[in-house]
Formats: sequence, C-alpha cells, structure tokens
Amino acid sequence: MDGIAEETILEAKRLATQRLVERKRILEKGSPEELEQFRPILTLSLDRILNQALQHTAAEHDRKVQEQTKRREREAAELPLSNPGELAKAISKHFAETSLKGWKINNRPAIDVLLTRLWSLPEPELKLVAAHLIGQKELAT
Repeated sequence: MDGIAEETILEAKRLATQRLVERKRILEKGSPEELEQFRPILTLSLDRILNQALQHTAAEHDRKVQEQTKRREREAAELPLSNPGELAKAISKHFAETSLKGWKINNRPAIDVLLTRLWSLPEPELKLVAAHLIGQKELAT
C-alpha cells in the first residue's frame, strides 16, 4: 500500500488476524450474550475487518509519532545548551536509556567511556551530537 509503512501494515494484519480469531471463537463457543453483544462485528466482511484494523493501526502510529515529537520538543527545551558538562550528562542519560547501558569498552561501562569523551568535545560538536540524538537539528547552529 502506498504511503503506509510496512510495519504499520504488518501490525494491521496482526490486529485483523486477532479479531478474526476472536470472531471464530465467539461463533463456535460463545454464549448467547456474547453472540448478541458482538453481532455487529460478526457480520463484518473480511475486507471491512482489514480496513478497520489498518485505520486503527495507522491512527495509533500517528499518535505515537506525535507523542515522540512532543517528547523531543520537551527534551530540546530542557537541554542545557549553555553548559557543556550538563549537556554531556544529558547526552549520556539519553544513551543510558538504550541498549548501550549493558555494553563494555575495555571492561568499563560504555556510557562512562562515552561521557568522558563527550566532556572533551568542543561545545559546537557537543551541541551537534545532542541535537542529532534528540532529533532537533535546528539546535546545532
């Protein structure tokens, strides 16, 4: 499908499959109350179920993207650009929330090594790294 990320389509297919499995369960083993409650869903066509799942998944994806954008904007507003030491700590905090937290370099935590290196960077480069990490390229000026 044009304009829709493959991961969104896969998630929509997973959701549609889940709904079809639930529909089958209700049709085969559901109580009369369940059958009555889910009657509108039970009569939907496969195309309609797929379209609804795709719409739901695309909307959820858009919500997550907006949430990420807002989080990045908050992080950018809180970023201590005028203090290189604090900026290095903010960058290391960003890395601490990733898989990097378990890495080692010469038997030292990779985050410690990275922080030491970051403190030695000139301020413009430090700002560039921070801006890239939080997705705010305009901060790197």
